[in-house]
Amino acid sequence: MSEKIPFSSRVSLQVKFFVPVFLFSTLFGIIFGSQVVKAVRGLIFERIKEVDGGRIKQTAEKVFPADYFSDNRQFYNISLFNDFSKQLRDNEIRQISVLDASGKVVFSDNEEMVGQTLSSNDFLVQAAGGKIAINNEKNGPVGSVYRIAGDSVRVYVPILMNGKGLPSGVVEIYYSLGNLQGYLVKVQWIIWLTVLIEFLIFFAVFVYFLRFLILRPVRQLNKAVSAGDLPDAGQKIRDEIFALTRSVVNMKQTVSKSSYALEMRVKERTRQLQNLADELEKEKMDYEKSNQELIETKRAVLNILEDVQEAKEEIGQEKNRLETILRSIGEGVYVVDADNKIVLFNRQAENLLVHKETDVLRVLAGEIFKIYNEKGELQAKNGQSPVDEIWRSGRADMVRGMELARKDGTRFPVIMSIAPILRRGEVAGGIVAFRDVTLEKEIDTMKSEFVSVASHQLRTPLSAIKWFLEMLIAGDAGAINENQKEFLDRAYESNERMIKLVNDLLNVSRMESGKIKFEPKPTQLGDIFQSVITELTPLTRARNITIQSAFADTKLPDVFVDPDKIRQVIMNLVSNAIKYTSGRGKIELFYERHPNELVFNIKDNGIGIPKDQQHKVFNKFFRADNVMKVQTEGSGLGLYIGRTIIEASGGRMWFSSQENKGTTFSFALPIHQQV
Repeated sequence: MSEKIPFSSRVSLQVKFFVPVFLFSTLFGIIFGSQVVKAVRGLIFERIKEVDGGRIKQTAEKVFPADYFSDNRQFYNISLFNDFSKQLRDNEIRQISVLDASGKVVFSDNEEMVGQTLSSNDFLVQAAGGKIAINNEKNGPVGSVYRIAGDSVRVYVPILMNGKGLPSGVVEIYYSLGNLQGYLVKVQWIIWLTVLIEFLIFFAVFVYFLRFLILRPVRQLNKAVSAGDLPDAGQKIRDEIFALTRSVVNMKQTVSKSSYALEMRVKERTRQLQNLADELEKEKMDYEKSNQELIETKRAVLNILEDVQEAKEEIGQEKNRLETILRSIGEGVYVVDADNKIVLFNRQAENLLVHKETDVLRVLAGEIFKIYNEKGELQAKNGQSPVDEIWRSGRADMVRGMELARKDGTRFPVIMSIAPILRRGEVAGGIVAFRDVTLEKEIDTMKSEFVSVASHQLRTPLSAIKWFLEMLIAGDAGAINENQKEFLDRAYESNERMIKLVNDLLNVSRMESGKIKFEPKPTQLGDIFQSVITELTPLTRARNITIQSAFADTKLPDVFVDPDKIRQVIMNLVSNAIKYTSGRGKIELFYERHPNELVFNIKDNGIGIPKDQQHKVFNKFFRADNVMKVQTEGSGLGLYIGRTIIEASGGRMWFSSQENKGTTFSFALPIHQQV
């Protein structure tokens, strides 16, 4: 009985190869056709993006202003949207809607949508990031042309890009593909016909390849094996199989190399994008850090100001306590007659000078009261001290910055109030009240040191604020609009005023500690006056004020001063006269020449100084009540610094004023005696 042969063994080798090849070719044709159809759909979408999307962007840039969809806009011009819609509408573009950056519909052909905020989706997010996005709704029947691209699509187009590359708004359109139906049907038939032809060609070539290049060598190999003729045919068969194998291997290597190169390019591009993202993240962090530093600086300034106020209150309380104590114990007082002999010497004077009243009565005051300046120089001229000169002149005054010597030779700082004693209009003597100001001087020194430290601490953050504001105004951190620029300019001006206040405080601290450096040289003050007038011309014109100067083309004797610091004094006096003189006012600048000195005057017809406040004019931080109403800005340090500079230059400063009539400030400087 013969052995039953399995069906698979009876099927020829050719059929075994052809059936899988046919199935593979059919599957390949279907996949290839589907990919071609997909590619056609992609081409359609790319055409919509490039042509219609580009046209929408150009139309938006022509119709809408660049910042039309800013966050603070409340109302929109409907005529602009109508013009925009009219220019875009055609057979393909049906419904048009315009959204702002937040997704809110500000215009639509469908009026029911206006004012609504569209829910976020992937396509709207892509458009908000600056890319054109297409939402393909495949709602056509199976087998129809709409399966290629759908019967309609929604296109999201970003418009009006800002400086960061992000759109200010998004346009949503419904794009109808109805006019492309005939064209797409023809394309579909052409695609499938092409696929069929390629399939038949590919199948025929593949059959030939299998039959004559693979199956025949395999049959020959089988025949050779059956006939025992393998040594003769083996080399030829082996070469053909090996050649095919080498070809496949080479093709795989080529594909691997291409794939590797493509992978390297993708990795490189990914690395570049990651680096760019890292840089953007770093810039964001730097901006957030700068913003946090500004907030911390502001908080630090507020804390320092609070500390200054607390210190000021504590100093005020200490001063009140000291004044109470001084009132309770009294001041040192002595009285002299016309011959400058002591006729009265109170108990506090005894305690301060360590002299008994019985020992000093009828003794010349100059023998008991040894007055020294802050440099330790005895103040006596022709047997008279500055105190004697004041009461003998018939005027009352107060002397500061002096020291009195006790009986044992030790000295202590005092403030002395001097007044003449008049009898029938004639000076009959003088009365002098003095008090030990050692404690007050120490407190003032502590206050100056505190102000100096606080000012130094303020300078660094204020300089940083100024630097960041300049960068923001210059656009280094990105473009800014006009409103933002106005706010930054105001912040910059306020910061400049704070820097000026800090510099004034530092100057006061240096002057009081004797650390300020003067570089005197022969100077023409007339030239400095004219320079100041020229610099302040814009301010005088803005306030409609006339300046009459006696220094134009005038040659004055030189004075031996530091020109920069004297210019600071003149600038302060003239600018004050301008600020506190109303419109159509007049300011006069003139001088008086004396044998040994020059007197310079700045006269205005402004608001003047109240009489009850004139004794405080040269005090630190003092500003008159009427000045505060006219000019709220100012530190009250200018006149104090000015008088200090004049006195340090060997001169003196004074003023005369009537409220609502005007003020004249004067200062005198000795004429430089050339050797």
